[in-house]
Amino acid sequence: MPIMRPISTPSWAQPFERRVAPEFGEGEFTKLLPHHSAIMLIVQTAVQTYVDDFAVTTDSGSDDFPIADRLSGDYYIACESYWVQDEPWFPRVGRERTYCFSVMARCLEHPQAPHQTDLDYLGLEVHFLWNVASSEFMFTGDVDSSSI
Repeated sequence: MPIMRPISTPSWAQPFERRVAPEFGEGEFTKLLPHHSAIMLIVQTAVQTYVDDFAVTTDSGSDDFPIADRLSGDYYIACESYWVQDEPWFPRVGRERTYCFSVMARCLEHPQAPHQTDLDYLGLEVHFLWNVASSEFMFTGDVDSSSI
């Protein structure tokens, strides 16, 4: 399996986007910022673990995705999203308002065609929770994947 490493956003890619929902609030986002480096280390581990656990080799005879040989080993952070899960019915079922955020990593492939510029291959969205009371984050263990 390739060793995954973060790179800067490629020139051909959409610019990095950070979305902070009004309900999450700039104040909570500001409290989260000192943890950003630690969060990125967890994203690095989550990306590598996903590739190690789920990428298949081309000789496996499988139509599964992703294929390890296509991955270049590079990924970049395309987006960070911060939002709140809150519904009027939460108190009736014992749920509380939950502050959430995710980091979208885009894993690149080796060029598959001459003059190929867009090398996005595998999207991995790494999910976290934010505890407002303690100003601490928690990795949920959830990583959503997509073909991009």
